[in-house]
Amino acid sequence: MKNKKIFCFLFFILFLLPIAFASDDWPMFRHDPQHTGYSDCEMLDELELLWKYKTGGRVDSSPAVVNDKVYFGSDDHYFYCLDTNGNLLWKYETGDCVHSSPAVVNDKVYFGSYDNHLY
Repeated sequence: MKNKKIFCFLFFILFLLPIAFASDDWPMFRHDPQHTGYSDCEMLDELELLWKYKTGGRVDSSPAVVNDKVYFGSDDHYFYCLDTNGNLLWKYETGDCVHSSPAVVNDKVYFGSYDNHLY
């Protein structure tokens, strides 16, 4: 399970996070309401690990990246907001695990939790 957690974060850092440094946001799962999974922003030629962030549980949700902020949930019952340098901006405690991928629309963040609530 620890290897899965490390793989998820490495995948996030190496493949999804470079999008945060481009002018194009990734506000929801698979990029847009049509779930195209496509962005025309330029990718770096060589990818490298820029930072890591440790939560108190496994991370299953894919992140949303908007306005230089990274949003994701964790099994530790928290929903996180980091800056694109990996610094914690805030975290919100829910009643259970957060596996849903967030959506950011008009500066509002939407996500679900296993506590049967939509936040």
